Amino acid sequence: SEELQRKKIIGPDDFIRHDIIGKGSFGEVYLVEKLWNNQLYAMKVLKKEKVKNQNLTKYAKTERNIFAKINHPFVVKLDSAFQTDTKLYLVLQYCPGYIFCCCWKN
Repeated sequence: SEELQRKKIIGPDDFIRHDIIGKGSFGEVYLVEKLWNNQLYAMKVLKKEKVKNQNLTKYAKTERNIFAKINHPFVVKLDSAFQTDTKLYLVLQYCPGYIFCCCWKN
């Protein structure tokens, strides 16, 4: 069941990557499909090295925390967040036409 799947450790291999739907200075946003429910999501992928080199770690953490806490009809919902050795991932509700920002300004 989906509830059991949510309890397991999730990672990039749990998704099928379809298309790139956004690109920025620190990463990309992909249209992905979750393997166990066949739903489409937007997966924001940030390269840790670029985030660290630009001293933007606090902005990445803040973005993740805001998506996790906010519940508003005009803000996409966070499905999951995880990381690998080299990348940070935010899996967000897929909303065609929504503009994802892949960079921060100091």
